[in-house]
Amino acid sequence: MKSLLAYLICFYSLLFGEAVLHAQLGDDRTAIWSDVAPIGNGVMEVTKDSNAFITVHRPVEPNGAAFVICPGGGYGGLVVGGEGHGIAKWLNKHGITGVVLEYRLPRGRHAVPLLDAQRAIRLVRANSDDLQLDKQRIGIMGFSAGGHLASTALTHFDEGESESEDPIDRFSCRPDFGILVYPVVTMREGTHGGSKLNLLGENPTSELLGRYSNEEQVTTNTPPIFLAHAKDDRPVPPQNSRQMFASLQEHGVTSEYLELPSGGHGLNGYQGPMWDAWQTRSLEWLRGLDADQGELLKPNKKSDADFLGRRLQAYEHASELAWGYEQPQRDSFLVLHPRESSESRPLYVVLHSAGHDVRSALECTQSKGNHDIYHSPDDHFALYLDCRANRGDWWWGIQMSKGGELSPTEKRVVATVRWVIQHYGIDRNRVYLCGNSMGGSGALGIGIRHGDLFAAIKANVPAGIEHVSSRMYFGDQEVPVGLTFPDPPIVLDYSAQNDGWSKGHDQFAKAMRQRRYPLMMYWGPFGHANNHENILKVNDLINSFDWLEVRKNQAYPVFTDASTDDELPWPNQLESREAGQINAFFRWGGIKEKHDAIEMQLWLVDAKQVKTQFDVPRSAQVDCTLRRLQSMKVSPGSRWIWEFGTETGVVEADGSGCLTIRGLVVETQSHLLTVKAVK
Repeated sequence: MKSLLAYLICFYSLLFGEAVLHAQLGDDRTAIWSDVAPIGNGVMEVTKDSNAFITVHRPVEPNGAAFVICPGGGYGGLVVGGEGHGIAKWLNKHGITGVVLEYRLPRGRHAVPLLDAQRAIRLVRANSDDLQLDKQRIGIMGFSAGGHLASTALTHFDEGESESEDPIDRFSCRPDFGILVYPVVTMREGTHGGSKLNLLGENPTSELLGRYSNEEQVTTNTPPIFLAHAKDDRPVPPQNSRQMFASLQEHGVTSEYLELPSGGHGLNGYQGPMWDAWQTRSLEWLRGLDADQGELLKPNKKSDADFLGRRLQAYEHASELAWGYEQPQRDSFLVLHPRESSESRPLYVVLHSAGHDVRSALECTQSKGNHDIYHSPDDHFALYLDCRANRGDWWWGIQMSKGGELSPTEKRVVATVRWVIQHYGIDRNRVYLCGNSMGGSGALGIGIRHGDLFAAIKANVPAGIEHVSSRMYFGDQEVPVGLTFPDPPIVLDYSAQNDGWSKGHDQFAKAMRQRRYPLMMYWGPFGHANNHENILKVNDLINSFDWLEVRKNQAYPVFTDASTDDELPWPNQLESREAGQINAFFRWGGIKEKHDAIEMQLWLVDAKQVKTQFDVPRSAQVDCTLRRLQSMKVSPGSRWIWEFGTETGVVEADGSGCLTIRGLVVETQSHLLTVKAVK
């Protein structure tokens, strides 16, 4: 009798698996198991009265990414509205496919929800071609107890059984990334009592408590995870997310934790600024992973030719709905290949001035001295973008899109850069943005906001600072509650006080200093110039720092209030004939980082290393802030011991988790800065 039952189970599983594998999943609610379903340890149950279901919500133009969505409900019910179908519809607006999972409730059968989540991931992956998905961009998202299920799936997975008779089981159930919103994570102190009881029963063993305390199950192979939690969440305390994030950081897993100041459990009923904040930041985080490709771009190649001995490909594409253009439009871009092909090359992104378009910008590079910032290095890919084909579609976008909201043009730029990165196998840690005049303004406004995309940016006589000031909420503007920015790229700006377009650079420099953002700034009376040879006659430091060696996956120091900074000519000394600089002489290297410590060498360049008309200082007193930390997690208020040369001290992290060591004396002789957590 048992052998007959086993045969029937195998038969139905195989039959059902083949049917789902070859049938396109539609919008209908679809059962994920056949007549029987596993409940753990090889035991099966009849699914007549107990099955799990998925509902696929497909965007109009899928971008290849998908989330299996796990609603909450304390493992005693399912909140499929606000934490299920509503989430799927939100994802659809951004080109992401949403798959709502109605998992079986455990009722003490602890393995059941996880088996359902793993099955759902395998099913989506098995049907990826029909759903227009990338098999390597399938994530999982969960809320409350659904967050516990999602975190369990993110820490308990396999690569599939290649010889399985069920074709669905041949696919991996490892999510490629995850988002956990006010999740239950632990089954120990701080858990949600109802979820624990419903999942594990009244007297769970120590082994079960450990197995489902997912902060204890993190490994270096755990997928990237974004977490969000309100500080005042009482049913599920934020220590669940804090502990999970700490474990992820300890194991070097790409992760981010957004702790919201209010909202409670459910974030004010799925609405309001706290709800909007996690959605906005999680999408930005996904873009940093290239999980959504910045809204899918589908360009058509128009030509493939030679340009000065380098391969040049021209593309054209339609606008995407998600970018928000009022009317459909077509745009173009050019990709210039490096002279010698090799894997994982860097990318040099160019934004042209108001007087150029994409073609004329490239043509400038045929002669030295003609908009030198447009000239890409021979060993880089170069991306030339356009904003002249459609009226009013300027880089700076400040007239049409004020405040912090990105304009359609900016969204198009970011999407195009991400498409080129993926399509050409670009080194994601070496993407650089530059521009001249209006393109310089665009480079500041787009680049500083997207430190998750660009390693460094360089702006040649940027035409105004209103764009970056709006997007970054500089000056008297308040950053919306819950909105955070990734650490920005290294910024190089060379402007002239006798250039009317440079107005406001004093406010820009002040804002960068107040935020403790990285800025190297050069000025002099060279007007609205684009010829480096002419500019160098006035300020010969503009090319002294090798910005194309900055890497996005390395920490950097931010130097502020240096004793060697020159006085800015803005706003009251615009007739000055003096050249000047901010932070032009500082250098760093030899970075080594762990979860609880970092070290790096700091020094000043000397007169042998840089040929200049400036007096090269031998020492400088400066405040030093550490940013773009990769492994070291710094919590607000945490204390750290620092050593630099013969000096030592203790520094406390500010409210944003930044460490600033004040009054360091940096010399031409290199010294090691070490920062370690106070034990």
